[in-house]
Amino acid sequence: MKRNEWRRRVFWALLCGILVLGFGRSVTAQEYGDEAVTNQQERSAAREERRRKIRERIAQKLAERLDLTDEQVSELMNIEEKYRKERIEVRKRLQEEGKKLRDLVKDEESSDAEIEAQLDVLRKIQEEQALLAVKLSRDIEKILGPRKAAELLLIKERMKRMLRNRMRGRNRGRGQGGNRRGWGGEER
Repeated sequence: MKRNEWRRRVFWALLCGILVLGFGRSVTAQEYGDEAVTNQQERSAAREERRRKIRERIAQKLAERLDLTDEQVSELMNIEEKYRKERIEVRKRLQEEGKKLRDLVKDEESSDAEIEAQLDVLRKIQEEQALLAVKLSRDIEKILGPRKAAELLLIKERMKRMLRNRMRGRNRGRGQGGNRRGWGGEER
């Protein structure tokens, strides 16, 4: 394998790593006691530190690839952190409201009006999610300019495509769709 090809694969693997880290189950004091909660907090802090290091490494690779200044990298990381927190909150609300919709659909006594109202709630959250993506994109363009922002967008799309392909490979042999979970983490 050529050296540049190896570097490119490592680069994409690092980019994908940020998306797949940190999926874990929460532990409560009622289930396992205070010691387990402390262990969970320690693991959570360690996981967050790994995520931070991965984000820094990705930023470093992107800086090299897009020829960014240290100031641009710093601004991008600040913006990413700001929007990451907002996206997490919106995604959490979307999951909660999606679970409510699923419960309404399962309940044969729920009315069409209740289901329609819940669909409206979900649509508003989805609009909010899309608006966040647009705001992030505009903020990135202000920092990088249109050409480098477009290059970054293409890199992200390539990364998503690669991650999807890897996930499909992992799901082979598990039947159609693999081991998928719906809103609220329940098995479909």
